[in-house]
Parts: sequence; structure tokens; C-alpha cells
Amino acid sequence: MLELLKFIDFLLNVYIFVLFAAAVLSWLIVFNEPVLRPIRERLPNFGGIDISFIVVILIIYFIQWVIIPNLARAFI
Repeated sequence: MLELLKFIDFLLNVYIFVLFAAAVLSWLIVFNEPVLRPIRERLPNFGGIDISFIVVILIIYFIQWVIIPNLARAFI
């Protein structure tokens, strides 16, 4: 079970890099990540500044730092 949690943590780290790439590409071209769309719909308008990727990254960090360690402790 711990190996599965480590793999999920690895996938979340990879996805953070994808989000950074999407943010950079969004400045150059329109790039719609499916995960960002629902968050963009719920965020207020910040005058053309897209912070949805920051919200997703914070959610991922919360999963990595709070959820996964607590699950790991539960299975040890």
C-alpha cells in the first residue's frame, strides 16, 4: 500500500510540472487543461489574470503533505 501512495505522490509531482507548462503556454496560446476549467468557473474575475493553476497546485500540495502522510500512517 505504501508503494501505491508513493506512486500517487510521484504522479502528483509530475502533474505540477504539467500545470506549470500549461501556465506558460497559456500566456502564448489558449490551453485548456480539463482540471482547470471547473476552478476557472468558480474563481472571481481577476482582470485577465489566471490563477486557477495556482489553486490546483495548492490542492495537490495539500494532498501530498496532509492526506498521503496520514494515509501512510494509517496503513503502517
